[in-house]
Amino acid sequence: MVFSHGSEGVSGVYFDIWAKALNNAGYAVFVVDSFKPRGEDRVTGPTKQLTWNTVANTTDALFALKLLATHPQIDSSRIFHMGWSRGGQALLDAAWPTYQQHVLPANVKWAGSVAVYPGCNMRYRVDHHSKLPAPLLMILGEKDDMTLPKPCMELAEEYAAAGNPVSYKIYPGATHVFDRLNQPWKKYNEGNFNLCSMDVRMPYGANDRSWGPAHDKYSGKSFTDNAEWNAYVPKCRQTSWVTVESNEKAREQAVKDVLAFLKGIQ
Repeated sequence: MVFSHGSEGVSGVYFDIWAKALNNAGYAVFVVDSFKPRGEDRVTGPTKQLTWNTVANTTDALFALKLLATHPQIDSSRIFHMGWSRGGQALLDAAWPTYQQHVLPANVKWAGSVAVYPGCNMRYRVDHHSKLPAPLLMILGEKDDMTLPKPCMELAEEYAAAGNPVSYKIYPGATHVFDRLNQPWKKYNEGNFNLCSMDVRMPYGANDRSWGPAHDKYSGKSFTDNAEWNAYVPKCRQTSWVTVESNEKAREQAVKDVLAFLKGIQ
């Protein structure tokens, strides 16, 4: 299992909860740190949260898959990807051939992916000619006001209706980072893109000359080129107070659901 961390960087939740549960179930865990090698500890807060380029996290995950596929003690057909928050957003891109084609050999792919409270407001979509090559599960908190569950639910339902193996679970009462241990109720002022619900079409084999169109569901505006879209994106950015709190019941159920999801993939 390759881990893609969230905006707080590599933290205890990945080891104390998830690596422990996965190791006990027979899975090796490879934790990718996308921040420290680039001179960052975290990208939380009103500024860095809105400016960090998540393509770095996506690329790191794909190169981790490429590396692990050569490891003699790893079953290359059973390498999974799991990402949290910003790492979940990176996972939603890394799951598709449009992104994989530039990094991975033709015979290497994820066996499945698990996005834990990912950001779904800015969606870089592949076109209808590309299908998701492996199952994807989204883990969503009902009360998450940092990465809203509704856009992720809509995305999952749309992909599933198109024949892609996408599903989601909603955990009642769960806020952002509900799976942390001993996280008291707290509010943070965080940057987010929750003012928009944006789809950007990325055709298979996309490059700088092959982009779009894009559409914002909230405003109804459409964009036909990259420059027009980039000029609009600042309208999507905001800072707002978001809630975090551990939720033991949701955390325990999420662990069970993820292990069942992995077991069910042949």
